[in-house]
Amino acid sequence: MGVYYEYPAGTVVHESPLWQIRSGYLNQDTGEVYLDVEAPSSGGNFSYKFMYIQLVCIYPSGEYTMDKVCGVENDWFGNIYGDFSGTLHVDLNAGATECYLAMRCSQYEEYGKSCTISEDANSDPGYEIPGTRVSLQQPVEKPVLGNVRNTNPYNGNQGVSASENSISVAFDLVGGDEPTKLYYSFGDYWREIPNNQYSITLDGYDPGTTIFINFLAANDAGNAESLPSITIRTLYDAPVINAWIDNPTMESLRLNWSSTRPLKQLNYSIAGGYVELQVDGQSSGQITLDNLSPSTQYPVYVNGISSDQYDGRGTNDTITVYGTTTDIARITKVESITHGKDFRVVITNPSNKSCTLKLWTTGNGLRADISLSVSVGTVTVNVTESKWDEIYKTFPNSNTHTMYAQLVTHGNKDYNDNQKTSTITLTGIQKTCKTGINNTPRRVQVWVGDSSGKARRCVSWTNVSKIRRTI
Repeated sequence: MGVYYEYPAGTVVHESPLWQIRSGYLNQDTGEVYLDVEAPSSGGNFSYKFMYIQLVCIYPSGEYTMDKVCGVENDWFGNIYGDFSGTLHVDLNAGATECYLAMRCSQYEEYGKSCTISEDANSDPGYEIPGTRVSLQQPVEKPVLGNVRNTNPYNGNQGVSASENSISVAFDLVGGDEPTKLYYSFGDYWREIPNNQYSITLDGYDPGTTIFINFLAANDAGNAESLPSITIRTLYDAPVINAWIDNPTMESLRLNWSSTRPLKQLNYSIAGGYVELQVDGQSSGQITLDNLSPSTQYPVYVNGISSDQYDGRGTNDTITVYGTTTDIARITKVESITHGKDFRVVITNPSNKSCTLKLWTTGNGLRADISLSVSVGTVTVNVTESKWDEIYKTFPNSNTHTMYAQLVTHGNKDYNDNQKTSTITLTGIQKTCKTGINNTPRRVQVWVGDSSGKARRCVSWTNVSKIRRTI
């Protein structure tokens, strides 16, 4: 509200003859100035042309304006002594900082004297009447707020707070006068901002919560007409990844993973290799880790980045899971071997990959080989008669010989089991014996029959010039 001021009664306007303020006031809100001046005595005369009371308004630039409030005047310079009053309507909210009442008068030139108050009474703006100066209140405009902004944005995004549980907002006074009160609201009711600050931090939210907030300013002119607002979402929490290994094979493992947030990228490393896998918003998945070595434990390191809709946040931790590839196929037992008869080999094959069983004997500068495709379990080895003949040719001058066995497991590359050995034993008629005259070796050919009467060949040898020959 503007100033309301009552001019002091009894204030002297002019001394001789005497004029005094009887009553008067100034109302800044209505722009009304009223003044009633009396001549308290009955005698005296004022043979001047006029006697005015005017309102002088002073502006910050030093300029001033003058407006007549009331007065008396006479065209023929007669006696104008007497009471007078008047009302002035003027804009007191046009920027003037002060105003006062001033007296101006004009006398007959031949009298040779000025007004009895001051010589300045005849000059602009006239003589200031004591006790009438008033400091005007400047007109107050409603405040205008703007430039509402997120002061803690995530990666420069004004719509997302860098905090998972709070938002921080600031705004500016962009027009009008300073507010005396500032408020914020979520669309329900107004809450006062402490200390009339142009910023506020609100906390206690869950990650990923969207907050709409608007602001209001008020001063003596009333509430602001505009309600600036902003919508901010708290930061989504970082994804948490769980991972485990299953389905081991000889050369691969399967990595299973799940995440609390959909991911755009899953990162993993194994055996020194690092992979950034684009997973397109998945929350779980499986990955085959291949080109590994058999029977080896591998640590796998896993982390990830959430989808952009969940702020593209990386996991806080890299987790480590372990997996062990299966072993290659191995010979666990080679059962006893009797020359000429089937024998059995026991095999374990954790990987279930195809295998080749290799059997061989060496001796006398010769080598006999057998190769069989096998899988797992107990394998019965059936050796043909011709193959037994090859094996026999490698025999030493003894009733026993060593047979070697080894498995080859076929993967991306072949893996050899450690070679095993077993003894081949000659029995019955196959035993070694010497023939000839007086046990002197001579060339002989011996045929024997089996229980069915069918002829079977018995291999023997002679030593001619110390050269053994098998026949």
